[in-house]
Order: sequence, then C-alpha cells, then structure tokens
Amino acid sequence: MTIESEIVERLPVAIILVDQEDRISYFNPCAAELFGMTRDEAAEKNCFEFLSAYLKDPGSAAVTQIEADCKQAMITGQTWETILEGKDGKFLHLRRVPFRVSEIPTAGSILVLEDVTNYQMMANDQLEQELLTQISRTAHQLNQPLQIILGYISLMLMDLTSEQPQYSFLHKILEQIEEAQKITKELSNIVAGR
Repeated sequence: MTIESEIVERLPVAIILVDQEDRISYFNPCAAELFGMTRDEAAEKNCFEFLSAYLKDPGSAAVTQIEADCKQAMITGQTWETILEGKDGKFLHLRRVPFRVSEIPTAGSILVLEDVTNYQMMANDQLEQELLTQISRTAHQLNQPLQIILGYISLMLMDLTSEQPQYSFLHKILEQIEEAQKITKELSNIVAGR
C-alpha cells in the first residue's frame, strides 16, 4: 500500500471514487462506517442511486435537482458541492471533484462526504436566534408608536362626552390599538420564552 492510499484509508471523511458511468469503484473505511456497508457491498453500485437511498427524502424534486447538478458537473469537469440531509438526521457536505487520467478528460470523480451536522445545527440555531431577535426588535418598535397614539387618543377622549360622534370612533380605534399592543406583547413573550 502506498503512503497516498494509506492516507486516504485513514482520512476522517468518507471518500468514494466513481468511474465515468458513476459506478462506485472505491469506498474508504469512513464511507463504509457512514453508510453501514462494506466495500464489496458498495462496489459497482450506481453512486447517485446509492446516495439517494441514504437521503431523507429520496424522491423529492430537490434530490432530482441535486442529481442533475451532480451529473452536469461530471460532464463539464467542474467541482461541485452541496449539503445533503440523511434519513438518520445527519447533514453531509458532499464535494464531487472530477479527475482525469491521461487523455480521458473526465475519468471519474472523487466524492468527499463530511459530517457537518454540528455545524449545520449551529447555523440553524444562529439563524433562528437572529430571526427571534428581529421579531423582538420589530415588536418593540411597533409598540412605541402605539403607546404614543394611545396617549393622544386617551387625551382626546377626556375632552369628549359619550354622546359626541367622535367619541365612538375614537373608542373603537382605542380598542384596536390595545389589541395590537397585546399582539406585540405576545410576540415579545414568545421570544423571551424561547
């Protein structure tokens, strides 16, 4: 075994080699562990059919698009990458790198799959936190003008009697403002309770 092949065998990421027809020709131990099968079981399988079986939603339009993009990258000889979500809840960063052998422009591809579940979860949590912060900020900004309008309407109502026509309109506006304030408070409570 050469030092290069020993390095590939020991890499902490899944490495899959596929030929021009997208058949699996090599599967490192990390790939065997990730997919729960031996090299012999994986050998000669169609790569994308193999990966599709692992995915959370193998028949979806998104998976069909991933397959088309992946094949296009193979044809054009370009590196291509995406994030896949597996049935087991793991997120995998897939990078497909075409390789060349002498005169053959694209002899096959090296697929590198790395478990990025923790990174993806942190990114999702950060995105959710940013969204909640924005909701809280918007609720606060909305509540300030509502308070001012509420104050002015309350002052106007003090100068009116219930028999005057404006009193009824202002009272209805006041009720709606109070309802809007309840909504902004509920939004703030949702964010605070998170």
